[in-house]
Amino acid sequence: MNLALLFEPSRTLPFESDTAPAGTLAARATVYRSGPFPTDWTSADLALLGIAEPRDVSADAPSLELQGPDAIRARLYPLTTGTGAWRVADLGNLRPGPTPADTAERLAEVVAVLRRHNVLPIILGGSHALTVGQHGGYEYGPDGATPHYAAAPPVRAAVIDRGFDVADTGPAAVTWLRELLLREPNHLLTLSHLASQRYHVTSAEAAALEKMYFDVVRLGTLHGNLRTAEPLLRGADWLSIDIGACAHAAIPQAPGAASPFGLSAEQLSQLAWYAGLSRQLSSVGFYGYQPAQDPLSLGAMTIATAIWHLIEGYYHRPRHAPREDSADYIRHDIPLADSTETLVFYQHHQTEQWWLLVEPPAAAAHLLPCAEADFQAALHGEIPNCWVQALARS
Repeated sequence: MNLALLFEPSRTLPFESDTAPAGTLAARATVYRSGPFPTDWTSADLALLGIAEPRDVSADAPSLELQGPDAIRARLYPLTTGTGAWRVADLGNLRPGPTPADTAERLAEVVAVLRRHNVLPIILGGSHALTVGQHGGYEYGPDGATPHYAAAPPVRAAVIDRGFDVADTGPAAVTWLRELLLREPNHLLTLSHLASQRYHVTSAEAAALEKMYFDVVRLGTLHGNLRTAEPLLRGADWLSIDIGACAHAAIPQAPGAASPFGLSAEQLSQLAWYAGLSRQLSSVGFYGYQPAQDPLSLGAMTIATAIWHLIEGYYHRPRHAPREDSADYIRHDIPLADSTETLVFYQHHQTEQWWLLVEPPAAAAHLLPCAEADFQAALHGEIPNCWVQALARS
């Protein structure tokens, strides 16, 4: 697949690479500005790509401006690089297809190609409905040319949003998650939904996700303990972020959508750091930014800083997955009271990340990301809820 045919260069960046201040991302990244498409993107660890798809929001909502991705870039590239190589490629902006569905399919192809080369896509959207395309990148067969491949591996997903986009009718921006849940063949094994606000969720929607044994963590819980989200992000293959989950002070939004409640700029960056630390996560999307509502570019700076923390987290990932013979991990065997069951936990002694060995009767054993609170519950003879959820899904 020739990616150059699908992208156009970004033309509103703050620096040329040869004049960018030393130590900044602008001086380090390979960026498609003009001229030939960068051929060395395969040697990158992460790739930025913008998508300006404004056609799947409601008719009475402001369109998502075409310059949104570049407005985020303008605040990202002057930032200094952090730990590690920071091998970042910027592919430019994806050319929209004839319809929003075509654009989503193009995104799916790009995500699939990048993943085959072990390059993590960072998507700057566009409507949240483009998550369907992001997910589609996990439905390709080994030949890379078969969308919705029946034998594709199961996908674990995480969404940050203030509501559940599972409406029966309406624009794709409010129905896309329902489409994924009803997709055939369906590869979505688990979903973690973070930062929901109960007054934006109907009782029927909440009950539906509960019946599917999905993990739902409300905004108030995150405000009380943001680390609650860390194991869920660590267990996801892809992360989709609707910036509407942020408070207006962090990312200014349109009248009618703006709210004083939501994630702060610091919390979004911390969640992005957790996501970057995950060895499993292989794509991230930031959706819904509208620069016309952001005259001071504060929202663009919030997203840019979150991306910075995502990249920095990537270069702090543990070198190895948990295993008994690794010096990086400590194994804990906890026998449950009044039971023959023994729970096996692994702890990374530097990152303080925890895993629980799950051995469902009818499925292969796997390591489930968990929290220290789950370990403490087992110590007190309680069955961790994450273990119960995992068995229920098996």
